[in-house]
Amino acid sequence: MKKVSILFAAAFAVVGLLASWKAVNNSAVVIQDGGCWFSINGYSGTTDNGNFVATNSGNGIVSCQFSGVENNTGKAVVFNSKDFPGATCGTMAGPTDDWRIVISPSGQASFTCKLNGAGGH
Repeated sequence: MKKVSILFAAAFAVVGLLASWKAVNNSAVVIQDGGCWFSINGYSGTTDNGNFVATNSGNGIVSCQFSGVENNTGKAVVFNSKDFPGATCGTMAGPTDDWRIVISPSGQASFTCKLNGAGGH
């Protein structure tokens, strides 16, 4: 059985930012260098190198870069929402099941979480 514990993106003051964003009807809210974490199938990472964007059309993206993630496989390890049905991540625009984690053999990792406000992914 696959073990997954996913939700990434801990950006503080998001509620206040979203309230301000909706009130002034800006085109997007962008937070750079926010906190992000993941834990999936024995791999985990935390970083403050996360970028968060939400648009007034309902789109959202989280993009995070990690270092020091242990990977002893000798090859890149990729996890995505197709491998873990029902596992979601969160953007400032809302939750989504469109995500991907890539962990390099050298311990660099990236996480991307996308929400298309028009299409639900």
